Amino acid sequence: REPALEMADLRQVVTDVAELLRGRARERSVELEIDLDDQLPVLAIDPEGINRALLNILSNAFDAVEQTSEHRHIKVQTSLAPGGRYARLIVKDNGPGIPPDEQKRIFHVFHSTKGSKGTGLGLAVSQKIIKEHGGQIKVESKVGQGATFTIELPIR
Repeated sequence: REPALEMADLRQVVTDVAELLRGRARERSVELEIDLDDQLPVLAIDPEGINRALLNILSNAFDAVEQTSEHRHIKVQTSLAPGGRYARLIVKDNGPGIPPDEQKRIFHVFHSTKGSKGTGLGLAVSQKIIKEHGGQIKVESKVGQGATFTIELPIR
């Protein structure tokens, strides 16, 4: 589908999603850190679609950090990519990390590591939404060191 693009503030989308998850963060003893770049321009995005993609990624981050007994931490950050052609949205957690063989499959439809808890749709849907915007999503992770999801959205 084509996203319903409008000029919108990515920082506001992040703020809205963070507000939705504040209660969950408190209940589960998760520190949810938000770091928004004041210099980020407004973007031609579908705010509802980006909201959904970010919510999916953050839900996975919450599930990941709950597997650790140490300080549970998730950071969401916006920034301008070097060169200024892309806005970056980064979600970093300190969960158990994703094994290399799993990283190759996490964006596949119906692939889940959560057993009956997961549908295997969240990251696949998020990737589809980001691609519909002309962007990309990448994951970096080392077992025992958490995971970082980086979304890049073009600045038009």
